[in-house]
Amino acid sequence: MPILTSAQMRASEEAAFARGVQVEALMDKAGAGVARAVTKFFPKPGTCIVFAGKGHNAGDALVAAEQLRRLRWKIEVRLAFKQEDCSQLMRKKLENLRRRPPEILGATTSVSATTDLGVTLVELWTEAGDELATAQEEITADAYLGGAPPLIILDGLLGVGAKPPLREPIRAACRSINHLRTSQGVYVFAVDLPTGLDSDSGKTDRDCVIADFTVTIGFAKAGLIADGALNHVGRIEVVPLHELRPPEKKTKEIIASPPAFCGFLTRREYNAYKNQVCRLGFVAGS
Repeated sequence: MPILTSAQMRASEEAAFARGVQVEALMDKAGAGVARAVTKFFPKPGTCIVFAGKGHNAGDALVAAEQLRRLRWKIEVRLAFKQEDCSQLMRKKLENLRRRPPEILGATTSVSATTDLGVTLVELWTEAGDELATAQEEITADAYLGGAPPLIILDGLLGVGAKPPLREPIRAACRSINHLRTSQGVYVFAVDLPTGLDSDSGKTDRDCVIADFTVTIGFAKAGLIADGALNHVGRIEVVPLHELRPPEKKTKEIIASPPAFCGFLTRREYNAYKNQVCRLGFVAGS
């Protein structure tokens, strides 16, 4: 599977849109893939906290949260921005989570027959990032110490194209994610890439999200495999999207993933043993 730069990724998406592929259709497939990656490692439902920005990366995370909610996960969404400042598609995916009145922490609960009590919405926006971080930590201390495991975070703050340095309120949200990971043992899933990491160079902001898993969409990004990014990226899972085509010119680097090997696996006889099927050779350095 090829490794793409941010420019190559944008070109692949634009080509797909030019062929008639809908943005929302890609978002739905990407989010479903993120949810599958979560359940691959955590098959039993727990609590999922979505840190959402205002763009399509947040939309991917919200679609994943909706999929997890159907599997009886408890969902909390933490908005870094006012809803009216978010993209139209992101707001649509947020509304899909709200079916009865949600518990809104630090705000007035709106009564509606179309929103869901199983989803908690934390509306935290502020001009001062420190206030945001303090409020989040106070909520966390009370809400999750006695919660049933597993407890995971979806980092849906920023996607490909965003580069360090981070700005508020995103910086404060990243600090909150890292604080939860170290203090509460939360597992962090970065959607596409950890917020604060340059998708091309792998350079990181000082408050870059530290992810245990990075679920990258379509193709792996060059910055994810940089030596200095390892401790921020964690384990890489690729969500292939067949609507996105790789560049015509072959890339210099590729990444091995289970989907990349599917074409090599043939149907076998039931009494076959390993030496009759295939052999793998590995050449590795230190």
